[in-house]
Amino acid sequence: MRPLGALPWDSLAEALSREGFVVLRGAFDAAVVKQLSALVSGETSRCPLGDEVMPAPLAAWRAELYRWLAPVANEWNERLGLAPSFPPRWPAFREQNLAAGQRRPLCFVERLAAQAHRPLRQDAEGAQVFPVQVVGLLSAPGAAFTGGEFVMTEQRPRMQSRPMVVPLGLGDGALFATARRPIQGKQGVQAVTTRHAVSRVRGGERLDVTLSFHA
Repeated sequence: MRPLGALPWDSLAEALSREGFVVLRGAFDAAVVKQLSALVSGETSRCPLGDEVMPAPLAAWRAELYRWLAPVANEWNERLGLAPSFPPRWPAFREQNLAAGQRRPLCFVERLAAQAHRPLRQDAEGAQVFPVQVVGLLSAPGAAFTGGEFVMTEQRPRMQSRPMVVPLGLGDGALFATARRPIQGKQGVQAVTTRHAVSRVRGGERLDVTLSFHA
């Protein structure tokens, strides 16, 4: 997994707040890609990543990533007038999830065959919703599959929805807004609603991993 401490977090946070997503090139190394890909071999097309299944390097990386994202999440909630604030470390937030009864894993590996797609959605269930998620691409676009772009839609108040294609290569990860994020409008802070999807896979097989912090 790509080390996180040396990344330019100020500029990444600014881009994430502005655009609703930011790409981390080479976030997932070959070993983790191989481990995750093996979970959807054979007849399995979707594998939830509970604590007993998630590879240890990925679990440690997610916990470290939470530490960098918690200040962004707290800033967003404060600007939107939402509660609660998020604790600075992953174990404490994990305990909050369990106390709230949120035990169903929202992390998973998925394989999409030709003609399959993933419809627009939000992973925003439960009382504890962390406003940033992660998606990682585990197969090579243009080689292992065609089509299958990771897309987002953004709905701003009194404006038409804006579609966005998030450019991902093999091993890349993207941080993206789970459901809502604040923007500065002409009349103050406004909430932007986002949804994400995967467009139709035209050929081959597409593999990816989705990581959430709130389950």
